Amino acid sequence: MVVIAGLTTLGMILGSFGLMFGRGTGFIGFIMLLTSPIVFVLMLVGARITLETVIAIIRTEQNTRN
Repeated sequence: MVVIAGLTTLGMILGSFGLMFGRGTGFIGFIMLLTSPIVFVLMLVGARITLETVIAIIRTEQNTRN
């Protein structure tokens, strides 16, 4: 998940430079550049919460088994 989040963030950063200096408006590219680290952290937090939930469900199932 770290690799996927990193590649997504890298794509956002490269896309933001494309918007700032190329075909789009600079303001949207600048906002995208500023929000890309936040997206990275949120993706990692979401993955962690998902994995912790799966572990909790598995442990609950193991403890309630007869």
